[in-house]
Amino acid sequence: MKEKMKDEAYLDYGDRITDVSFEAKQTRAKRKLQFLTDYQSSHKAKIIHGHFYATKYLDIFPNAQYVTIVRDPRSLVPSYYSYLKRSRQNNYLTRFAKNCSSLEEFIDHEWFQNIVSKQLYPLDISSMCLVGVQQKYNEYLKRLSEIVGVALEEVNENVNPKGPEYNLPSGLVARIEANNSDDMELYFKALNQ
Repeated sequence: MKEKMKDEAYLDYGDRITDVSFEAKQTRAKRKLQFLTDYQSSHKAKIIHGHFYATKYLDIFPNAQYVTIVRDPRSLVPSYYSYLKRSRQNNYLTRFAKNCSSLEEFIDHEWFQNIVSKQLYPLDISSMCLVGVQQKYNEYLKRLSEIVGVALEEVNENVNPKGPEYNLPSGLVARIEANNSDDMELYFKALNQ
């Protein structure tokens, strides 16, 4: 997207979503101030793309149109665990995941429950301009292309080809569902939109 939209797209990654440490909160605050500085000096950003809490920009753009991709928690949670464990970064989240004795311990920790709902709060997907699901990523890209007026290329799959298959035991799947009831509801609501 950045290549297609040039200076009109502001990429916002690296906020360490789910990290509630003081260091992560400071990082998010600094990044927001940097955005404000960049935006005030250029006024070019028409879209902010990334992984960030919706509340980060609500006070800056109260009338913004939001779009999001919702992922099934039954694949998101083990995928996030795997990502953090293999990450070369050294922050609170990666250290926590690497020190977990098992996926079960990770699943049961409150930081990694209802990740998407926490990220979108206080927004509701029914008020969003566009909501996609990972399994229909190319449909989402097509609609997003129409909204932003830029042709975005389709992809074969929106998955990591090196990533593990998550054939989890039914008991573990049930724990993910129970610990992520808000995200499960959000996911099914997105599927039906």
